[in-house]
Amino acid sequence: MNIKFKKLNKTIVKCEKCPRLTNFIKKISTEKRKQNINEKYWGKPVTGFGDPNAKLMIVGLAPAAHGGTRTGRAFTGDKSGDFLFKSLYLNKISNKNFSRKKNDGLKLKYTYITNILKCVPPGDKPESSELIKCSNYFIKELDNLKELIRFMDDFGSLNAYLEHISLIMDAETNDSEEKVSLMTLHAAKGLEFLTIFLPGWEEGLFPHQRSLDETGDRGLEEERRLAYVGITRAKENITISFAGNRRIHGQWQAAIPSRFIDELPEEHVEPLDADIGYNQNQNFQDTSQSQFVEHSSSDTYSSPGWQRMQRNRAAREQNKTINVKVQKTSSAHSSFKIGERVFHQKFGYGKIGEMDGNKLTVHFEKAGTKKVIDSFLQQV
Repeated sequence: MNIKFKKLNKTIVKCEKCPRLTNFIKKISTEKRKQNINEKYWGKPVTGFGDPNAKLMIVGLAPAAHGGTRTGRAFTGDKSGDFLFKSLYLNKISNKNFSRKKNDGLKLKYTYITNILKCVPPGDKPESSELIKCSNYFIKELDNLKELIRFMDDFGSLNAYLEHISLIMDAETNDSEEKVSLMTLHAAKGLEFLTIFLPGWEEGLFPHQRSLDETGDRGLEEERRLAYVGITRAKENITISFAGNRRIHGQWQAAIPSRFIDELPEEHVEPLDADIGYNQNQNFQDTSQSQFVEHSSSDTYSSPGWQRMQRNRAAREQNKTINVKVQKTSSAHSSFKIGERVFHQKFGYGKIGEMDGNKLTVHFEKAGTKKVIDSFLQQV
């Protein structure tokens, strides 16, 4: 447990902001349940516990009267905890499949467990003022779990995030098995595999035409970032493929290799030939060609569209127009100063800790420490 959590937990344990709850847990600790009559109850607010670098958070409403309130740890010593810790153990998140007391050696991986209310309310019915006071502690727990917040920010929805967590756990649980995992690029974040297959690298599909139409350059950069995510999932080998012709809404259309293929470093690419099926009776539009196709030992593509690409290649090379977006870079000497407060569009507010020319090390309030170019920062 890191220093921030230790300090927060000490504050929570000493909290007596809600007299009704304080009196109730003292009453429970005195009027013990029959089967626990000889046990010493915790009898204080119950803190959260787990991995401070968690990517998954399990949240309950309040400690159980004779569970967490007795043992001093959330979900520990009650029936709900028996089911929870068994499930976590089966998924390699917990090192034990049960928990009976606070200091039993239980350890969690990637996961933090807590309650919104730190004290059990009478009849399990908290008052609104009690929820508000206790939720402030819960918010501070979330702030301390910066890795969780930063990680969730990369996902468009809670379902996508939970799907990714499930994939991580499956990969760690069955990493000794030989299998094929099928997933989206979004879901692949944080995972690694020996071999990766990335199909469908075609203009209009990847980058997707809708992203280009709706958000322009911003959408293109997001698609390019996803391409980077996909490529960096591989430990050893990647196979990237595209279709010569694709059947869309019942019609065959010539496909253009993705611009991302041409952005790959040639020294790391080994082009391969492949037989592509197509409809000879359809007319195909002229298309562009990836720079890597010419390195192939023989051309096995024979569609009309492919043949026209080869005939017109020389003409295109002479009249090629490249659309680029130029980002003005800062000079070697930055106008910023160490200790100065700055703002970044993605990372928010922060303070400059170190400077190396125009490369600044910034300690952001929410996103942690990042190295950024000064042209991406605004003085506050």
